[in-house]
Amino acid sequence: MIRTQFIFYIFTAYSFGQHIKFQNSTTNQGLSNNSILAIESDKDGGSWIAAEAFSQSVLFYILFSGFIVLICMVIVYLKNKITLSQQKYLEELVKVRTDVIEKQKKTLKKLMLNLIRKTEK
Repeated sequence: MIRTQFIFYIFTAYSFGQHIKFQNSTTNQGLSNNSILAIESDKDGGSWIAAEAFSQSVLFYILFSGFIVLICMVIVYLKNKITLSQQKYLEELVKVRTDVIEKQKKTLKKLMLNLIRKTEK
């Protein structure tokens, strides 16, 4: 049993004990960003490295700018909505006042006619 375990240990040591070389690459070596997303190799033995196109700060500024534009659009929408509601209110007020003035004109006309009739008698 010990012999079997020793053979298994030797077998796994040789199969998993590979030496792997790592090389650090940064923006100093020409990467667009220090964050690498994927590494692939082609059939000719070349390596292709996929890095983030924008740094996080650039992405933050883009998102922040979009947020500012959205806020401005909301402000313009609310301002227009308030202006429209004020315009509708003013139109309704003008209509009511016009109706009141027309009623007053009719009442004054009747009073004037009654006065003229009384003075003629």
